This record gives sequence, C-alpha cells and structure tokens, in this order.
Amino acid sequence: MPVSSAQRSGPVRAAVYRRMSEGKDTPDWEERQFEDGVSLAERMGGTVAPEDVYTDVVSASRFSKKERKDYLRLLAAIEAPDGPRIVVAWMEDRAHRQVLELAEFIDICREHGVRVATPAAEYDLDDPDAVSLWFIKVRFAEAEVEKTSKRLRRQRQPGGREGLPAGWQSSPLRLPEVGQGQDGRMVPGSAVPMSRVRQEQELIREAVARIIAGDSVRGIVNDWNARGVRTTTDGAWSRIGFRRVMTSRLSRVCATTRARRIRLSGRPSCPGRTGNR
Repeated sequence: MPVSSAQRSGPVRAAVYRRMSEGKDTPDWEERQFEDGVSLAERMGGTVAPEDVYTDVVSASRFSKKERKDYLRLLAAIEAPDGPRIVVAWMEDRAHRQVLELAEFIDICREHGVRVATPAAEYDLDDPDAVSLWFIKVRFAEAEVEKTSKRLRRQRQPGGREGLPAGWQSSPLRLPEVGQGQDGRMVPGSAVPMSRVRQEQELIREAVARIIAGDSVRGIVNDWNARGVRTTTDGAWSRIGFRRVMTSRLSRVCATTRARRIRLSGRPSCPGRTGNR
C-alpha cells in the first residue's frame, strides 16, 4: 500500500465515534469499539486523543426522543480549523440511521477534507459508487427502524378507534385549548397572543423555505438558538423538536389554516378535532 503524504508528514488528528445499539451489544461494547477504531485510525496514519473519542447511548433514528450529543460535538469538531481529519465509526449504522443526516455528514467531511472509514471499508467521498454503497447501507438500517415504528403504530390502532389520544401525547405543537360551547361550536379555552401566533407562523414558513433551499436541520436549529428563538417552554431548540414540529400532521394541517392558532413545542389540541374522528 503506498504511503500517503499525511503519513509522511506525521500523524493526523483522528476521531473515533462509537454508539451503543440497545439489545445487540455486550457489556464490553465501548472497549471493543474503541480498540477497533483506534487500530484502524492508526493504520490510516492518524492518532486518537482522549478528547477525540465520541460516545452516544441513544438511538440514531429519526424516531429518537433524545439528541446524540456526542455526534453533534463530533460535527462541531470537524468544522473547527484544527479538527480531526480522519473519522472512524464501528459500523455504518452506528453513526447514521438517517440518509438525510448522512448526506449532511458527507458534505461536511468533503468540505473539510475528512477521510471516513469503518473496519469494513474506507469510503472515498469522491467516488460516486462508494458513496452510493454507503447510502444504501444506511437506507436499509433506516428502513428497519421504520418497519418497527409501523408495527408499534399498528399496536396502538385499537386505542385510536376507541377515541384514546395514544398517538398525540408527544406532538410538538401546542394549540390553544378548545372546547365545545352550548351552541355546538368550538370555542377557545385559553388565549394565545396573536402577535406570538403570527411570529411562530413566520418561523415555520422560514424553516420550510430554508429546507427547500438546501439548508440543514442542524443549521436552522443553531441559527434559531443564536437568534434567541425559544420554544413555548422557554427552552433551546433541538433537532428532534424541530423535526417533530415540521413533520407532524398538526403542523401540516393547522399551520396552513389562518384561523387556527399555532404554538410550538407543547401538547396539542387541534380545533375541530374530536376524540372519535
């Protein structure tokens, strides 16, 4: 194997990303993934410092309710001027289970000249065939998660037929509480200032326009947090909360109806919706 210019000039800063897969890993998973990652990084001419080991124990799927904090730290490190230029993951689906996240990751690595590898393969980011194979592997992992989610939704369907709100408790939207008046019309039970409603409608429109233009979810979330945009619970935005807002059925239905008041990041109550519909 020819010696690269990076190897001739000395070790390159390398990072190891490891993630636990629930129900699949043995208790020594951290040590195994670390040893395999460091060994591969060294063969590629890199050196791994303690601060360049990134570990998550939450799901990488779009259905996860928690952020992968170390994955986000890894992206920030890559974007730094002196960041790692080699990234090693134990398996493709340990780093990514969403093709959209993978696309963002590849763009960042290309921009900063990062080499990426797993013990099974090193991916040439300038080779369309290699990148396509990577996307295929992640898409298969993503599909498995979607099948599991579909089965769980099917299990909840009997409760939905009985009018139980099983599928709605964790929706990212919160609308004004509503009730039915004596004349049968739906009336608001709590007021939301229209100035805030209009502001939040504009934020949703802005987000849609930026996504269409090619902006990333992480970029929008970081920008909103930098601008001081807060959720209704006065918290910072996360990618998970943002995605739930932008993909929820309530957002699609209610955000386009001017008569309905939209609130972000809370418990839903959609006007005109009853438990038996």
